Amino acid sequence: MIKVPPDFAEDTSGKTIEEIMLSAGHQLVEYAMLPDKRAIISRQLIVMCQKAGLILTTGGTGLSPRDVTPEATLDVIEGHVPVFPKPCAPKVWR
Repeated sequence: MIKVPPDFAEDTSGKTIEEIMLSAGHQLVEYAMLPDKRAIISRQLIVMCQKAGLILTTGGTGLSPRDVTPEATLDVIEGHVPVFPKPCAPKVWR
């Protein structure tokens, strides 16, 4: 677990994903909130890859030049699963 600096916003989406995954019987190996710094995010993803078979990312600062989570993720992944558009998601999960 990485301690979150007090100036970080509350992570409601990450906590929601955590609750869903835990209720489905999965184990939380590590949770982190990181600054919008591409190198920091990429390094942390590599570290987490050594510990877990699945890494879920969410958030960032939104679709702005400051949000580098997608780029940092692409820097380290071997495969890519596109996100389902929101209107499609409920049909997929049924």
